[in-house]
Amino acid sequence: MIRRSLTRALVVMFGASVVLVLQLMANAATVQANSITPVVAVSPVMGPSATVIQPVADSGYPYAVSTQGMKAMTQSDDRLRTLMSYTRRYRVSSTIAGAIYDNAVAFKIPIELAFRLVRVESVFDPEAVSASNAMGLTQLMLSTARNYDPTVTPEDLFDPDTNLRIGFHYLRDLIRHFHGDISLALEAYNRGEDKIDAVTLRGDDARGVYSRTVLAAALK
Repeated sequence: MIRRSLTRALVVMFGASVVLVLQLMANAATVQANSITPVVAVSPVMGPSATVIQPVADSGYPYAVSTQGMKAMTQSDDRLRTLMSYTRRYRVSSTIAGAIYDNAVAFKIPIELAFRLVRVESVFDPEAVSASNAMGLTQLMLSTARNYDPTVTPEDLFDPDTNLRIGFHYLRDLIRHFHGDISLALEAYNRGEDKIDAVTLRGDDARGVYSRTVLAAALK
């Protein structure tokens, strides 16, 4: 009687083990099938460039992330490390550093050049005003700014993001105008495009103290 009960128990245990193995195999197959589907979510805290891992529904496996998501996460980490470096190096707030970085990337301005330009122009003071009434971080004249945004007001130019967006757009256009010569583009940014064009048309070298000051460490 005892032997018969023991035999029955062993059969039940063996059967349960087989069922468990089959369930695990089925779960593994489901995970493999779901893993080819990108699972990307935007974090409301970290912004649209940050991707967080999200659960995959009915996969039998709690988390998955796409290759695209991993790339976005890596880029977010790179941005954070770069901002920490520039914040310490230039002793500037993370808000200003982030605005400089993001607008430089958007307009394909070298990051180091962007920070050097802002330091030379305004010493990172978003409310700086020059004797000639140039305003904000990139020291824009209102007339120049309105070539890019006709509705912009003097008050708008004290907003870091607005000022940097227009200032870096202008610098990018100057770099293109001078066929990639950053020194001439910087001189034009400082002295005016028409003046630099006139000097170069005479065959003279328009590069001066301003561009050398900005580029002293910008392109190393």
